[in-house]
Amino acid sequence: MINQSAAFVQLCYKVSQKGHLLSFGAGDIVARGFADVGFECFYVRHDLSLLSLLSGLERGGLDEERRHYFLIPSADDLLAELRRLGVEQVTCEVSASPRQVVTKGVRSGQSVEGTGLRIDEALLFLLASCLDLSLLPRPGLVSSRAISLPSDSL
Repeated sequence: MINQSAAFVQLCYKVSQKGHLLSFGAGDIVARGFADVGFECFYVRHDLSLLSLLSGLERGGLDEERRHYFLIPSADDLLAELRRLGVEQVTCEVSASPRQVVTKGVRSGQSVEGTGLRIDEALLFLLASCLDLSLLPRPGLVSSRAISLPSDSL
């Protein structure tokens, strides 16, 4: 998904800082933090040049600055990472009122849960719950509306 909230992109950054979801290549969406504008997302082209999703301008090759970029994962990427971390029995429930998606899983015998407005959001919050990221409002229940990140995350 290309249209991501600032909170989603910031949480992707936090997950990458924990050493997860680091691989990306042609066809992926990546982001980078800039001190003056926050995060900007880019499409990685087949030649590894970057196309800004904000301005539409092309940037040079990814290779020389790769360490500054992080993946904006798809639902498939998130499911693969959850499996790698040993999360089993991942389920998804969609409710209409309030509109939300809840993902649940089991890791090391413990229930874990993530909530978001879209499935990729809910899976990312599930992953964050498994990584014990300190930004979570309370263990085991995460809300995309309750996320609060420190301003020094860039």
